[in-house]
Amino acid sequence: MAVGSAATRRDRPTPYKGESGNFMWVLHRVTGILVLFFLFLHVVDTATILWGPEIYNEVVEIYKNFFFRVFMEVPLVGAVLFHSFNGLRVLAIDLTNWGARRQKELSVAVLVVTLLFFVPSAYIMLRPVLFSG
Repeated sequence: MAVGSAATRRDRPTPYKGESGNFMWVLHRVTGILVLFFLFLHVVDTATILWGPEIYNEVVEIYKNFFFRVFMEVPLVGAVLFHSFNGLRVLAIDLTNWGARRQKELSVAVLVVTLLFFVPSAYIMLRPVLFSG
């Protein structure tokens, strides 16, 4: 039987039948868009150096703002972590039979590992703005 034929595809477990698979699919897309938006913003803010160090320093000063740190930088770290770990889950599902069969367990593992990395990262990032003074 040819690779990729209908019979071969039916023999392999289907990873996306709703439940955690769809939830993780949506989160992966949303975090990907957020990371892409930040990458665009980063390119723009870095380009301000072309107008001189004063303007660049003013733009970079925004990143030290409490609002920006709490509501943009910290969630960005969470988005990057989730997107990265979930990307590994997607690879396991797409490239292995065991990954497709263990999709729920992998979803839980991604969420747990993301939290394990996110919580200390968020603490380190927020410590200067929450506990200064």
